[in-house]
Amino acid sequence: MGHRWRGIGFLCFMSVYGPGLSAAQLEIQQVNGIVGESFTFPVAIPNLTAEIEVHWRYGAADPHGFIARLQDGKIKTDFNERFNSRLQLNRSTGSLQINNLSTKDSGFYQVETVKDIYSKRLHLSVYTPVPEPAVKLVHAGRAQGNGSCTLLCFAGNASEGTTVSWMRDGKPLHTTELELSQDMQGGNFSYTCVASNRASNRTTTVTPSEYCDERKDNTGGPENPMSRILIPVLVIAGIGVLAVILMTLYLRKKKTEFEKEGYTASRNSGDIEYSEIMNTVSPTGRGQHLSELAPCQTRGKLTTIYDELRQPPSSGEALC
Repeated sequence: MGHRWRGIGFLCFMSVYGPGLSAAQLEIQQVNGIVGESFTFPVAIPNLTAEIEVHWRYGAADPHGFIARLQDGKIKTDFNERFNSRLQLNRSTGSLQINNLSTKDSGFYQVETVKDIYSKRLHLSVYTPVPEPAVKLVHAGRAQGNGSCTLLCFAGNASEGTTVSWMRDGKPLHTTELELSQDMQGGNFSYTCVASNRASNRTTTVTPSEYCDERKDNTGGPENPMSRILIPVLVIAGIGVLAVILMTLYLRKKKTEFEKEGYTASRNSGDIEYSEIMNTVSPTGRGQHLSELAPCQTRGKLTTIYDELRQPPSSGEALC
């Protein structure tokens, strides 16, 4: 009876996992990819021939939909439009490659043969690439009389799941702020700022003297106490000189315009125009030109008389 149950159990095992397969082979394997790059699933079907049919399935929560098939040596990958011809199936190994990954490609994938020779399930997580980490000087203790120095390792615009930490000689220090005593700042010591996620990592290596000895500020530039005073003073002085120059030019322009307007007003007052009268009238009432008068008559001071110009009278009108 016991042998009978063992036989039934063996048949059930064969029907679920197929010949030559174990339960461990159907365990979900975690794999990771990077946005924009290509990823090939770690699959190699043993003794794969043209007679063996291979299916690939995908699902966000469970691999139920066909996405690729290898049958009679022919490959078909147009089952699912969301992959937009980004799939490549290897005839020799049965492995599947996805090009130009996106975060939407994350999910469960399963490969299996029709005759239950091989079956494997994988979970793909797609991550955005980590940015290059940067280093800032957040504290320098010389102003307080000690030589300590604190450097911050950070990664700007990092996506969720990114970790940042310091390393020295390949060993993680498990901290983002590196506090260095004066003794640790000399020599050829170097420290590495590491930003990483499950799919990628990037590093920046620095020596403490680059930041601590030269007193670099948080932006990475050299920190000079005098520059903090001189730069604002020079900027204010430059603005003041520019303002004086502009005001002088403005006043000079206004003065020129005012003089022109005054001259024009003195020559033209309303609609009245002035002209010198070149003729004079003698006391006897007979009009004579100045040139006809005796020299003695012109020795006195001559007075220029201005009068309003009028339309000449028509014939027959008396002169006023």
